[in-house]
Amino acid sequence: MGRRLAPARLGAALTDAVASVLGEELRPGTMVELLASAPERTFVGGVLAP
Repeated sequence: MGRRLAPARLGAALTDAVASVLGEELRPGTMVELLASAPERTFVGGVLAP
């Protein structure tokens, strides 16, 4: 699969995870938004990402 399809696959997988954990009835209202952020505003585990 190309990189172009990666966001679609990620969105679908995250929606599947929400529905799996919280219930299928939430699937229709689940919204996944993928946003890029500046490196100086990106944190992992509460620490500025390298």
